[in-house]
Amino acid sequence: AFTGLVEKFVHREDEPSITEEELYDIIDTIEEEGVMNEEQGDLFKSALDFSATHASDVMTMRGDIDGIDSSMPVDEILGVLQESVHSRMPVYDGDIDHIIGIVHTRTFMREYIRNPRLDIRSKSVLMPAYKVSPDAMIDDLLEEMRQHKFYLAVVSGADGKTLGLVTIEDFLEELVGEIWDEDDVVDKNFIKLGGNRFQVNTHMTLGEISKRLAIPPIQGYSPMRPLLSVILEHFDGIPDEEDVFTLGNLE
Repeated sequence: AFTGLVEKFVHREDEPSITEEELYDIIDTIEEEGVMNEEQGDLFKSALDFSATHASDVMTMRGDIDGIDSSMPVDEILGVLQESVHSRMPVYDGDIDHIIGIVHTRTFMREYIRNPRLDIRSKSVLMPAYKVSPDAMIDDLLEEMRQHKFYLAVVSGADGKTLGLVTIEDFLEELVGEIWDEDDVVDKNFIKLGGNRFQVNTHMTLGEISKRLAIPPIQGYSPMRPLLSVILEHFDGIPDEEDVFTLGNLE
């Protein structure tokens, strides 16, 4: 049984008796034998990948961050929050490299009703900004942020500049795939499957894929080239299901 198989390898406290690659092979085997279905097997693999994933792998990139300048008039801030699909947004002084805190939309609305001349820098609405390294492991961050009730963290470089944002939802999506809520616009061209795996429309260009994955442009290929043309060129036709090839650092 699968339970016994896991106990055999996981409950030993001496040196490891199995490599990570062998464990992946075992999961594939028990899928084929019907001990678990493909969805359950994918979840196990995502859990293995989860512990090796960094904040920089899952963060919203700097250029995609929606934030609020603390110098904006309060009525303008109210309008931004009302139109935003985000429940929390970073607040900065001057530019995104100087984030001074995080504002929760619901809290701001409540305080605004009490005082229309509310200062967004007020401790009643501005929560501290939790800053993390891009190299931080997301399993550690998930535990820390859960304990301290931080939903959102700012990813900062060694020079203090803002690189991106991560949320607890980003971490959970690495395990279970894209999490949709009623405010999300569903993009079927690019879907997170969890564990650094993505379902991508092959008509997307390599440049767009690189941008969405937050990775450098793929060397040796035009960013305007559709992924489909690269696939057809590599396989000399339509590939079979589960055929694999590498493209830069992508499989």
